[in-house]
Amino acid sequence: IERLQARIRGGEIFPRNLQGIHSNHVKISEDVKAEAIYHMHHAYKLEEPHYCRERHAEGKKFLPAYLSKEQIYNDFCYNYGYNKMSRTMFFNLFNEQNLGIGRAAEDVCDECYRLHVAIKSETDPEKRDALKEEHDAHLALDEAATAEFKRDVDRAKAEANFIVICVDVEQTFQLPRLPCSTSW
Repeated sequence: IERLQARIRGGEIFPRNLQGIHSNHVKISEDVKAEAIYHMHHAYKLEEPHYCRERHAEGKKFLPAYLSKEQIYNDFCYNYGYNKMSRTMFFNLFNEQNLGIGRAAEDVCDECYRLHVAIKSETDPEKRDALKEEHDAHLALDEAATAEFKRDVDRAKAEANFIVICVDVEQTFQLPRLPCSTSW
């Protein structure tokens, strides 16, 4: 055993399993990480999901669908230098930033969709402005209802005698081939 240990120390025999113990490990500075994060968030137009937020973590943002992680990494290397960060480290940092590529799934309420189509197709500027005001009022009501719901949830967490009950009636009564949300 002593002879084997001496040969290992002398470099004649390489140990089988070092479990990541090596001296040439490249440490990435916080400045380089900050540059990469800045590049991810500012080099491209980010889009926040409007709907289906329960599917996405809070604050998830999406990059355009024509991009790939590889292309984003190559752009980063081109702008900041090729020896700054490995591909794997960049991809791990990308995933930590809660970013996605593509578009988030959307589902719009019937009123929003009706107003959106009416605004797009309206040629009279006065009527279009009236429709925009109606849409803004509708969105304000939606935001108020969402804020009230969040206040109720926070109150339920703080007070033991206050309970919030949410009921999902989507699967209770199925109508054949009606994709609109009013049928739910």
